[in-house]
Amino acid sequence: MKLTDYIKKEEQEEKRETKTLKEEPPGIEPLPQKPKKPKPGFRKAINAKTLLDADYITRNERAVIRLFYKDKGIRTVKEIDDFEPYFYAVPDDIDELENEIKNLNKILGTERLEMTDLNKKVAVLKLILNHPKDVPEVREQVKNLENCKEIREADIPFTRRYIIDSGLVPMEDAEDAGLNVCAFDIESYNPHGDCRADRDPILMISYADSKGMEKVITYRTESNKNLIKDMNLDPGVFEFLNNEKEVIQRFIALIREREIDIITSYNGDNFDFPYIRDRSGKYGIKLDLGIDGSEIRSERRGMNLGVKVKGRPHVDMFPVCRQAFNFPRYTLEDVYEGIFGETKPDIEARNIHEYWDSGDAKKFKKLLIYSLSDVTATLRIAETMLPLQYELSRTVRETIYEGSRMSSGQRVEQLLVENAREKKILVPNRPSDSVAKARSRTSYVGGFVVTPKKGIHDNIVLFDFRSLYPSVIISHNIDPSTVNCECCREDKEKYIAPTGQWFCKKNRGFIPEILNKLIAKRVAIKKKLKAETDEDMKKLFDVQQQAVKLIANSFYGYLAFARARWYSKDCAEATTAWGRKYIHKAVDEAEKFGFEVVYGDTDSVFVVLREEGE
Repeated sequence: MKLTDYIKKEEQEEKRETKTLKEEPPGIEPLPQKPKKPKPGFRKAINAKTLLDADYITRNERAVIRLFYKDKGIRTVKEIDDFEPYFYAVPDDIDELENEIKNLNKILGTERLEMTDLNKKVAVLKLILNHPKDVPEVREQVKNLENCKEIREADIPFTRRYIIDSGLVPMEDAEDAGLNVCAFDIESYNPHGDCRADRDPILMISYADSKGMEKVITYRTESNKNLIKDMNLDPGVFEFLNNEKEVIQRFIALIREREIDIITSYNGDNFDFPYIRDRSGKYGIKLDLGIDGSEIRSERRGMNLGVKVKGRPHVDMFPVCRQAFNFPRYTLEDVYEGIFGETKPDIEARNIHEYWDSGDAKKFKKLLIYSLSDVTATLRIAETMLPLQYELSRTVRETIYEGSRMSSGQRVEQLLVENAREKKILVPNRPSDSVAKARSRTSYVGGFVVTPKKGIHDNIVLFDFRSLYPSVIISHNIDPSTVNCECCREDKEKYIAPTGQWFCKKNRGFIPEILNKLIAKRVAIKKKLKAETDEDMKKLFDVQQQAVKLIANSFYGYLAFARARWYSKDCAEATTAWGRKYIHKAVDEAEKFGFEVVYGDTDSVFVVLREEGE
């Protein structure tokens, strides 16, 4: 019996005349393991190798990179012990700076290079160090030297630097690597309204994975032990232990026994994982879910937390869905209904303790089903969203833990940083807080909006510019290195924006070049999608083109983002100005041919078709 059928059965039972427990003990039919069709993100092939995670450890005072792979169905860890951290110093006098650096400790060597800084060639010193932990100290020492003009790329994390320099592609061939994915969710006791890990126990942990297992792990109490005896519960689904400590231990064991590669949750970063960790501490349990036996680790990420599990990435579906969808609310129930058009069992969170303590068979049963539905809903969302996260990780060459928590601007920046190395371009430093605040206080005119015409309109046709802002950036070579360039000052053929800035027509900009490659990649993928007949492959190609589109459409916003390394108000302002010009032209052309324009916004125009024969 499927979970949905089981829920319908429960609804029918509720409509019957209420009877006492002694007259008619409520029964629960077993929930058999149901076969699952492979999804694009969960294909069962195990003939590929994919990089799931990366970090570094210190051994014999040397930094050792660890690469966590799933290789033809087997988890492996590859170690790299000969990669050294480095950053760049831009000198006033390179000879003098090199002499000054010789007096400093912790620098293994230097290398002279010529690189590009925006549109200028500059001489730089590459400073090679022994260990990443030495970078902050040496950076400050070198920055204060008389002949050092500026430090660059000292804030790029060591592991990320290795991935960029080595050309590795995280999550490459992930769909064919036979990945085991699980979801988990907890219910906790809340008689005080809110629940706090220092006082309120976990009641149950629900679990589901891509290999078909579904479980609710809970424990017997005085109020439920008699109910359990009378209910026909499938022990393969509902597992009753002796106490909360055993539930936590069983959860840890399940992750290991099932050889899980990716853990998913819904708000596990900020609630479920921290709660389990704190309750584990109460019992002296190590929440050692890492492949290497390490415990989970929380880290601050802006206003939120991120929970890292070494070698076994944790992907929280809550931030993923907030970024991907525009829903009024982002509760699990609302997101599930928004994506699939279906409702799931729900209980008012504030009443969970009442269902637990009630001694009522129906209420207790509802709590169990609610817990199970939470985790099956989370896994289904993961099945839908993980393929997109795989492709985003591949495109920006970032581990899925980091990639799934990146904003659209961070993805653009990561893509620019990795491409900068190939072109020997110096990565700009992030702005200071004061600079970022000053930038955020500036403004410019954005997209053009046609005021909607009141009334009910029939025969409406939408005219939409395909990738308007990316096309504008590419066509007019908009880039911080090309704006108001000296080489085109007197050139009448230069690209002159409606706002007065001009852009180089002789040298291709860094950002337009990367963006053009992305657009070309998307066109190629869509061509494959059109020709493909296999449904699984069609879904995969569709996800790939969506990921590329998501990143490409983020470039304009990135140029305007106050904390961006490649921030440029001139570029952002020129982009929207050209966008307004083209949308105005579209409106004028439509009206010239007798169409009525009833609305327009940024890159689209809504027009009313004329009656036939007009």
